[in-house]
Formats: sequence, structure tokens, C-alpha cells
Amino acid sequence: MDVWHTKVATTSNIANLNAAVTTIDGVSVGWGDLVLVRAQNVASENGIFRVNSSGVLTRVADATGAHLTAGVIHVNMGSQLGRHKTNNGTAFNKL
Repeated sequence: MDVWHTKVATTSNIANLNAAVTTIDGVSVGWGDLVLVRAQNVASENGIFRVNSSGVLTRVADATGAHLTAGVIHVNMGSQLGRHKTNNGTAFNKL
């Protein structure tokens, strides 16, 4: 089972995944941070991403599909989803 520790999780659709981001769920994000993108209008855009040096989210290659649904994702920070975990990317439990 894969276990992921992300800094934050999205709470709504990100209109442009190719644009730089600085804040997600009330938390500043920067180079190297892991982000659970979980609320996209197009489900295939969801997954775990890393903030690159330009501030753009880049998909983590081994954190898609079965890796996510069979694993556990911890979200460490955030005003809505901080200190939560999920086993499927949608239902969250408070840690």
C-alpha cells in the first residue's frame, strides 16, 4: 500500500493547471511541496502533484490511478482539509 504525505489538498477546481500557484486551502506552497489535486471538474486531472521551481504543479508520475485508490494520503495543512487522511481521494477523515 502506498502512503503519501502531502502539504495541502485542493478544495475546488483549478482552472489552469499550467499556471503558477502560491496558495492552496489557505496555505502558501512553494518548490518541492506535494499537493493533492482532488477537486478537478475532469476527474483524470486529479492526482498528486509537486510544485516545480516556477510554481507550477507537475504531476508525480507514480501517484495516479491505482496508486492513489489503493493507498492512503495524509494532508498535513490547510484551513479545510489540513490534518486529514483519505483512502480514495474524496472521503476525508480527521486525524
